[in-house]
Amino acid sequence: MKALFMTGFIFPIVAAIQIIAGLSFIVNKFTAFTAILIMPVMINAFLAHLFLDPAGMGGSLFLVIAIIIVMIRYKNRYKEIFQA
Repeated sequence: MKALFMTGFIFPIVAAIQIIAGLSFIVNKFTAFTAILIMPVMINAFLAHLFLDPAGMGGSLFLVIAIIIVMIRYKNRYKEIFQA
């Protein structure tokens, strides 16, 4: 974590993505896109807690499940992405 912090840009980028995603979910604009944008960040947070800090896993698991529910709700918007 110290090495990531020392880069100087990883944590500000993650924070910006989380703030933008939160605002997008609140105002219900670009929700399908935001769910795709925030999912890798939240899966990374969940896996970090799973392997390094199991005590903090509950919050990140809740958010991953919530994002999956949002993605299922907007599954018709993803049809073009998965067309062969």
